[in-house]
Amino acid sequence: MKTAWIHLVFGLMLVMPLTGCGHIFGAILSSKSDIRPAVFQLEKMSGDIYRRRILIVVDDDYHLLKQSNAKFMMGAGIQALLIKNETFKNEQFVSQKKLNDLISKLGWTEYNKLSIYGIGKKLDASHIIFVEVHSMTLNSNAGHGIRPVGMTKVRVYDVKEKKRVFPKTHNRSYPVKSQLFYDAKVTTDKRDEVGRNLLARMTRDVARLFYEYDYKTFEN
Repeated sequence: MKTAWIHLVFGLMLVMPLTGCGHIFGAILSSKSDIRPAVFQLEKMSGDIYRRRILIVVDDDYHLLKQSNAKFMMGAGIQALLIKNETFKNEQFVSQKKLNDLISKLGWTEYNKLSIYGIGKKLDASHIIFVEVHSMTLNSNAGHGIRPVGMTKVRVYDVKEKKRVFPKTHNRSYPVKSQLFYDAKVTTDKRDEVGRNLLARMTRDVARLFYEYDYKTFEN
């Protein structure tokens, strides 16, 4: 099973570089003004940084993701990018496999009765990054082309303190808009491919909330 999850993560990562060579030249020509800071710094959360265990929960209540394991792939992809960008180490995350195992053990009915803190407690997580897949549209008009658009909403919770630490605004989530651009309408035979590409972009954009990055590069 461990090998299968590694393959899922790398499969998602492989579809990320989709926007062409312009980003390569952009990276070469980038400067300090191209650097975007983290929106929220996970390393500044309460508690001993070395004892933190971060769980990423991707919620698809609107059933927008085609594959049954897509939300776990998205969670694993966010985790992989946070590790790659040295936000945290692998051992500081609760794996998506453990989350999947919990759901399988309890069943969806019982799992859905748990609060976000209840999920965290059962998996011994100190903090939870909660990602709601809010919308995905593959054929939004954009002038002469088509712009697939996805929207996620993100919150971060402190399990021990039982409080939301990001965003601070009461009863709100942090919205993240992701988009691609195609010259022509997305035809039926391309829908699955475009859907995977949009999910990869959404994964990257959520991860970018938590580390500094060069906005001219796509891969990170």
